[in-house]
Amino acid sequence: MPTSRLLPLLLALPLAASLSLRSPFKQLSDGSLEDWSVAGSTVATESYLRLTPAEAGHEGSIWSKSAMPYNEWEIEIQFKVTGARYLGGDGFVLWLTEEREKFGATFGNQEDFKGIGIVFDTYDNDGRRDNPSIMAVSSDGSLRFDHDTDGGSSRLVNAMCKVNFRNPRTPVQVRVRYQSGGLTVAFDTRGQKSYQDCFSVNAEGIHMPSKYYVGMTAHTGQVADNHDIYSLSVTDLTPEDQRPPPAAPTEASSPTPKSDAGDDTTHTPQSGAEGPGADEEEEEHRWKSDDDRHLVRYQEAVTKWSAASHKERQRLHSERERLHREGRHHDSDVEEEEDADDTSEDLMAHDHDDEPDDPIPSSPAPRSNKQRPASAKASTSGGGIDPEVAGTLAKIQEEVKAIAHEMRGTITLAHAVTSQAQQGNGGTAAG
Repeated sequence: MPTSRLLPLLLALPLAASLSLRSPFKQLSDGSLEDWSVAGSTVATESYLRLTPAEAGHEGSIWSKSAMPYNEWEIEIQFKVTGARYLGGDGFVLWLTEEREKFGATFGNQEDFKGIGIVFDTYDNDGRRDNPSIMAVSSDGSLRFDHDTDGGSSRLVNAMCKVNFRNPRTPVQVRVRYQSGGLTVAFDTRGQKSYQDCFSVNAEGIHMPSKYYVGMTAHTGQVADNHDIYSLSVTDLTPEDQRPPPAAPTEASSPTPKSDAGDDTTHTPQSGAEGPGADEEEEEHRWKSDDDRHLVRYQEAVTKWSAASHKERQRLHSERERLHREGRHHDSDVEEEEDADDTSEDLMAHDHDDEPDDPIPSSPAPRSNKQRPASAKASTSGGGIDPEVAGTLAKIQEEVKAIAHEMRGTITLAHAVTSQAQQGNGGTAAG
């Protein structure tokens, strides 16, 4: 895919990419994931995250390291809750709370939480035979989840539905939307994204802090299940007119002139930005600025290279004409000119070897297939490329190498995005 078409795709990536979870999962040396912290009994396998095993007395959690950057959003999760017994327990929760990594009695999270939780409650504590169920709870820190009544006062009114999500053949899918202060939950137990409505509640009773994190916790009691998370994705639903404007560049975030030593410039993030999404917006602006700077430098270098190569060919052609007019044309001089011209071609070929896999389509035009005329000596100073032109070509070659090295991360990410998009298209066609 041409680079000019690929960059808009890169820049269109969601800012909440760090809030997404998908396989393969790889734990770092400290046990955490790249953008998520892991605690308790949570274990990462290649295809899923196991919050708890099917053993009594376990608690596990994962929490995002960065806050939710969107005012309105949609979260989709895929999970399995499995166990060998007829009864399972206790369940797990998708949290959006002000604090993170606070262990407690509410399915592995603190009891005095501030925010909302989507509870997947497996065990029927109140004896009403309405479990397994999906419900929503919310608290400003004063309400606590009452296990004896399966939620009690912290449960939102009419925010519950009975769903048998235990022991499915394929991962269960659940979609949670937060828009205009209201909350909507839908589910698909067959894993085909054919959602059924669970409940929808308005803003009344929902306590959503101004800044909050995404997390999932699980707990097992005397009866126990495996609680496995296969994926989590976040989508921005904020209307265009309500989205914060992109961060404006300042002196601190503008590129500084390149030094004589050839050191690459760096960008300093804009200071003083506050609120959800500020860091991600600054990162997007810095990423776009760097990409634009690399592309401009690359185009300039290729243009200079083309002009210098053309200049060298014109010089050799003029030299040949002059020597021909003077009557000093002979076969040995032909070989010298061809050697000089081949040297220029070799330098250009070597430069193209250092370019990215998908360079900007502004490279020099190929040499003509016409037979080259014979030539006498390339110059009176001993033949070959003029030292001044050769020095210019060498500098341009080093410039292109440096730019290619800087763009290596962007090109690698581009291939990853392209591969992911192709896989997604293949999956859509298959479905």
